[in-house]
Amino acid sequence: MHWKKSTSSKQKCSILYDWLIKQQIPEKLAAWDEKEFQETQQRPHAQVWKKVITVLEEIVHVSENDNIPSETFLTIVEDAFSTLSYSMIPSTLDHVMVTSIERGYSMEGKVVFIPGINEEQFPARIEDSGFITDIEKQQIRKKTGTSLGPDLMHLIYQEQFYVYLAMTRAKECLFLSYTSFNTEGKESSPSFLIRNLKRLGYIQEEMFSTPPTPNTTDLSYLAHPNQALSLFPSILRQGIPSENSIWVPFRDWIMSNNNRKKCLHTYMSAFSYSNQAVPLGSELANKLFAPKGHFIGSISQFESYRKCPYQYFLQRGLHLESVDQAELDARDFGNYLHAGLNNFGKELSQSIKQWRDATDEDIESLSITISNTIAPRIKYGILHSDAAQKYTKRLLNETFKQTLYRLRNWSMHSSFDTVQLEQQFYMNLVDESGKLFALTGKIDRIDQSENAIVIADYKTGNVSADLQSMLTGYHLQLIVYLMAALEKDKEHLLPAALVYIYLSGDALISKSIPPDEDYIANNNNQYISGYFLHDVNTLAELDHSFNSDNISTPYLPLTKLNSGGVKKSHKLLSKEEFNTLIIKVKEVLGKIHHKISEGQIPIQPAIYNHKNPCNYCIYRSICRFDRKLGDKPEWIPNKTDAKIKEELTNHKSGGECNE
Repeated sequence: MHWKKSTSSKQKCSILYDWLIKQQIPEKLAAWDEKEFQETQQRPHAQVWKKVITVLEEIVHVSENDNIPSETFLTIVEDAFSTLSYSMIPSTLDHVMVTSIERGYSMEGKVVFIPGINEEQFPARIEDSGFITDIEKQQIRKKTGTSLGPDLMHLIYQEQFYVYLAMTRAKECLFLSYTSFNTEGKESSPSFLIRNLKRLGYIQEEMFSTPPTPNTTDLSYLAHPNQALSLFPSILRQGIPSENSIWVPFRDWIMSNNNRKKCLHTYMSAFSYSNQAVPLGSELANKLFAPKGHFIGSISQFESYRKCPYQYFLQRGLHLESVDQAELDARDFGNYLHAGLNNFGKELSQSIKQWRDATDEDIESLSITISNTIAPRIKYGILHSDAAQKYTKRLLNETFKQTLYRLRNWSMHSSFDTVQLEQQFYMNLVDESGKLFALTGKIDRIDQSENAIVIADYKTGNVSADLQSMLTGYHLQLIVYLMAALEKDKEHLLPAALVYIYLSGDALISKSIPPDEDYIANNNNQYISGYFLHDVNTLAELDHSFNSDNISTPYLPLTKLNSGGVKKSHKLLSKEEFNTLIIKVKEVLGKIHHKISEGQIPIQPAIYNHKNPCNYCIYRSICRFDRKLGDKPEWIPNKTDAKIKEELTNHKSGGECNE
């Protein structure tokens, strides 16, 4: 085709390519490269032909059949060629090259250093975490022919190829290094690549670099004065160096120069820093936490404030959130199982059935139907993204199905019927200064037999109920749910039980979801914990086997006495103790709200029963809470249930109940 007759970009690119071939441009570039290589050991012209072809391909990809005038086309080509850049390494007798693996694939060196061989860093962790999943990319490519980038397997193979390239660039010696701590001071692990090389016997020598101490004798720490100066505060943090320490003359050297003294003063100012948050004041607090003029909060918000006021401020006041990495976490597992149980309960309700009426066929068929409905809604359908996530889904479904069987079996041995699922509530309360506030939320499940009710909350973690955590505001869900349920008919309804129903096995054993496949709980009552009404008849209604001759009950964590009663060590409360507990928790809620409304946001996490809210906090890089620098948490004392019950009795009779 003649140039003047060509109309589309594709035709013009084809003509230009044919012309370059006829002019033997690739051959000429190759000849120049051979000549250059003999003199400098470089091939500078090899890149040119590749990049010219890339430019032509990109023009065809963007404007393929578009009609473009010749002048416009030549302008596009000229602009594209003018922006091309070429990577050339200067040929010197002794030099150091710093390059990425993908750009250094054609290079070799006597000695090669590869830093950052840490887990999930190198080789990089390849995940299907994009907005469009790998399966969706494949479907789009199959139906439309459009490619939206490399698929997951391509990226995995590419990363493996980068590992091969990195390991084969050294002629004489290869050094691999990894860090022991990340930028936040947390421990980091070496990559599995290091372990494999050790196992295969390729690592000849292993060296470890430890942080300097006040008594270190390694002078290399002083080789770079500015770096040594930045290390000086951390040295003093560990202790005062002895007179014969290498840090003493270094200190004298710093003090001999005014500029160095100013730098040291800047570094040392951190020691006088007070990590305290200034109170917001009631006006600003109301704008942040009660923007509509009336505070409406959930139980989790009150618990969050009680565990760490500053965390509450960052989360609920400033609305700071971590970037969604499209990865499954404990909340997603919990949401999955919660939604499944709620849907199953609704299916039974629509069929006018109770849990005890569900057959094995109902559980098998409905569990599959419900899981297939819920799974696509979890994190953009991530449970269908790859084989690993499908395996996670299978484990979740098995946990879900086992939970259905357990709850069905318990219902078959109980007189209580499920009357409410995901029951919404809204309560108005008054704090200690007379300010009105509201609590809202959903009760997972309410069971009832005549006038007795059971408040149940589904849990996927290892939270356990105790009176001290309720009276300090650390765990409020069960008792506040009871308060909300009794609002309608406080005089006639009787609290039969407050229970956590664990969806992942024994609360003391389950540390994560999904559970290990090999783990099977020995007793059904390992899946329940909580407080029960100290009434033998009510307990027998909860579990009919309580009337049998067995010492233990299959579905309640209780042990019977030969006399027919229950061991006093178990979590049993009288109706009066339940009522007194509610009164005290209302006071706790009022005190928490008063502090929130006053804008008190101290950086002071509350540690209770070895549980530290800092351990999994996403805001640690903001608050910088550090006990080594003098920051002090609030230590909530442990109290036995027996001690708390004694205080509740004293409160009822007019005494004090210490929180």
